[in-house]
Amino acid sequence: MRARLGEIRRRPPAGRAVRLQRALVALGLVFALCAPARAGDLADEADLHFELGAERFRAHDYRSALEHFLASNRLVPNRNVVFDIANTYAQLKAFPDAYRYYIQALDGETDPKQRELIGKAIVKVSPLVAVLNVATVPAGATIYVDRTDLGARGASPTVLSFAGGKARILARLDGYEPAESEELALNVGTEGELELRLTRIVGTVRVSGEPHGATVESAGASCALPCELQLGPGRRSLRATAEGFQPGLQEIEVHVNQVTAAEVKLNPVTGALVVDTDVASSAIEVDGKVMGFTPDVVTVPVGKLHVRLTHKGYLPVEREVEVKASEQVRVDAQLVQLDEVSAASRTAESADDAVGSITVLSGAELRALGYATVAEALRGVRGVFLNDDHPYASIGIRGFGPAGSYGNKTLVQYDGHSTNDDYAGESYIGYDGRPDLEDVERIEIVRGPGSVVYGTGAFLGVINIVPKGKDAPRESSGTLATDDSGLFRAHVGVRIPLKGDAGFSASVGGASAGGHDLYFPEYAAAGLPGVDGNSRGADGFRSGNGTVHAWWGDLSLLGSFNARVRDSATGEYATFLSSPDTHFIDKRSFAELRFEPHLSPTLDLLVRASIDHYTYDATLSGAQGSNGIRKERYRGSWAGGELRLTFRPLPSLRLMAGAEGQRHFTAEQHGAAYLDTQPTPYLDQANPFSVGAAYLLADFKPLEAIHLSAGARLDAYSTFGSSVNPRVALIVKPRESTVVKLMGGRAFKAPSVYELYYNDGGLTQDPACNPACALKPETILSGELEVTHHFSPAWTSVASGFVNRISDLIVLNSEASNPFVSQYQNTTVPIQTLGAEVEVRREWRSGWMASVSYSFQHSRFVQDPGPGALRQVPNSPNHLAGARLAVPLAGRALLASTRLSYEGPRSDRFDNPTDQPQGQTGSALLWDLVLSGDLPDWHLRYTLGIYNLADWRYSYPVSTEFSPIHAIQQSGRSLRASTTVTF
Repeated sequence: MRARLGEIRRRPPAGRAVRLQRALVALGLVFALCAPARAGDLADEADLHFELGAERFRAHDYRSALEHFLASNRLVPNRNVVFDIANTYAQLKAFPDAYRYYIQALDGETDPKQRELIGKAIVKVSPLVAVLNVATVPAGATIYVDRTDLGARGASPTVLSFAGGKARILARLDGYEPAESEELALNVGTEGELELRLTRIVGTVRVSGEPHGATVESAGASCALPCELQLGPGRRSLRATAEGFQPGLQEIEVHVNQVTAAEVKLNPVTGALVVDTDVASSAIEVDGKVMGFTPDVVTVPVGKLHVRLTHKGYLPVEREVEVKASEQVRVDAQLVQLDEVSAASRTAESADDAVGSITVLSGAELRALGYATVAEALRGVRGVFLNDDHPYASIGIRGFGPAGSYGNKTLVQYDGHSTNDDYAGESYIGYDGRPDLEDVERIEIVRGPGSVVYGTGAFLGVINIVPKGKDAPRESSGTLATDDSGLFRAHVGVRIPLKGDAGFSASVGGASAGGHDLYFPEYAAAGLPGVDGNSRGADGFRSGNGTVHAWWGDLSLLGSFNARVRDSATGEYATFLSSPDTHFIDKRSFAELRFEPHLSPTLDLLVRASIDHYTYDATLSGAQGSNGIRKERYRGSWAGGELRLTFRPLPSLRLMAGAEGQRHFTAEQHGAAYLDTQPTPYLDQANPFSVGAAYLLADFKPLEAIHLSAGARLDAYSTFGSSVNPRVALIVKPRESTVVKLMGGRAFKAPSVYELYYNDGGLTQDPACNPACALKPETILSGELEVTHHFSPAWTSVASGFVNRISDLIVLNSEASNPFVSQYQNTTVPIQTLGAEVEVRREWRSGWMASVSYSFQHSRFVQDPGPGALRQVPNSPNHLAGARLAVPLAGRALLASTRLSYEGPRSDRFDNPTDQPQGQTGSALLWDLVLSGDLPDWHLRYTLGIYNLADWRYSYPVSTEFSPIHAIQQSGRSLRASTTVTF
């Protein structure tokens, strides 16, 4: 190995020079002896040049020494010789060259002592040169100074040194445009940085084709379809590959600074999916694309695929499958009916997770049995019974539903917006609400108190009418229906989905019916002149409804209007029996603007504003036994708003906080008697009022099998004060197929405008708020245990037990000072209901459905027994039962459906021990039989049914307004047909 000559020094004195030369020679001999032997003449020649160079260096002939050192390093490169070259340049005072070779010597040196020696040399030379660190993007370019013909100075990155002055740095790299710097001023003793960016010489290849995401490669570059490649000019090969497809190869010519288009289309390697579900016509989606409807054999590309099976009203089934070339993979699935509800907690959730006892009537059942009204649909539902005094239909839930309460203890909603009025709190479930259910997707029934979410009215339960959703397909339809009693119904609807998650739907419906012939034995027994107890054809009606729904992303607008004119045949309010002049007009409308954005994965917002209106007009012929007419009217208008935040700080925790406000700026009652041509006013009240509320609910799932829910709501009324209503629940799933719910809560019903302020001039009724409001809200405390077991995706059983306690019930009682005048008062005797329910049902599967249920409920007054004790709770049947069955006879073209409902006897209104003896109505056993079907080729759907097939005669108890009548007989057998045409 050639030895280094040592550090760069100034020329030493003669004595010291001799000693330095001897040391260098000795050091060179040591390195020479330690160097490994090299074979060949080249190594020998290199050693000879090194020895000659060392000899000339000792003789101070540095130029000759440099010549020999350079030759030696050129023959056999050696870091030690590089260091000698640097030292020699330093002796010649060629400091830029010396610096450059010192840097080369340091590069790759691993011996710490040698690195220290070289470093010291660099430090001494650095003040004598201008240093420039040169880099290029990309690296590896050949670096020149001023001109290329002077030879390269290395490859980037590199370090250049100069004696000062000015210089221009050039960079060259194959496939790239030449690059050069501006003329640089280089000052001795300084160090600078220079980066040159080289522009590649390319053409653009724009690649399109199928499948999306396929990998395209050429000359080391790659991209995913559709994409662009930057390639050097000339002939290039494009290779495309994708999983499940045969590779493709394409030759193209690339031109500098030009765009070349190329299209790739790979042929898939295919297999087959054999797909079937227990619900026919379920959509088959493969990797997000609809490929057919079950049952079907679908040709698909090979590889791992995501299969999704969907059907309206059922939970989707998703499977991951792997298909191999020319093979078949079978997918069989059972779909679970989607019992999704939003009425329990104002957010969509499964019935198993919802706090409440839930029943969902699907659109399939509504149309299969041809229900015309919500009341008809609710008949036979577990724990639900009907009331109908002819002017108004209402429902009772779990043993309570006072006659004459106008259904004001049940909250009825349309898509989450309350449809109860602000006069008596009436809920509209008959033809006064909707004359048909054509645009209804499902009806949600939530039993139990719901004031924690909705405030007043959600006393016994919540009924939510859910229209067809945003995802429903485009459709235009028209429906005509009639029955043998002279009822006619018509409906027209349109749904237009638009791009960008927008759409519009609207519908208009109407119904008209002539009167029935009714007989009232109480009137016949009274012996009134000209009154034989018969009412002939005097209870006809006309009703209409219109809805509109528009949506755009998170913003939606919902509007609804319904009106009904009902003639009276029952002599209520002491009117003439069967008078053609007595009638009632109810009109209810609202518009709601709703904004529901997802602010983040953990935060949802709901903001809604609404305007509502209700009008009531009554014409009472012969009221109070006179020959005159009374006219009463009510006008109510109110505006409201709600703000709600749903926050999920943890996957297991959901918090919901909200605030609501309403201003009932119009609440006016008017009444006048028309004994002559001039009216005699007896009622003129304007009682606007305000409502404010705040609520908080928390749902916590520490484990998948445990769900804890708690919440409370504060409602403040300007009429009576405030009411706080909590709710708690524990939902446990000990097994995947079993759900246990333990629930308790409190609800209230605020005194209505009618109960607070109505009077007839003191003739028979005084207002409750005279001189000061004394009415308190009605309250109910409820506890329930419910167990649900899913035997299979189709079969489910439910068993529950419950207890309710109702206090401060508002009833019409005689005044203490005048027993002939009535007034609304809070009762002092609570009502308690104990009950149990069981149900077994088979969900809809390929047109099949079955359900059977039984409910026992016993309501009683909580009081001490004795002569002054109240009797049986009026209008409270102890036994309810229902059964439903649907059987396809010819696929979708012919479906046979039947429903059997039973309601036990009910006590009449005479519950006071001073009243006449309390009686009971008989039981009601009603059997409906309906044939229905879809004929898609004709765009036709039809129903033909017989309702109350056995023509069972039954009656419902009525309130004191109908005195002397105790109960009103209901309609008998009817034959009904309807036809719907879709476009």
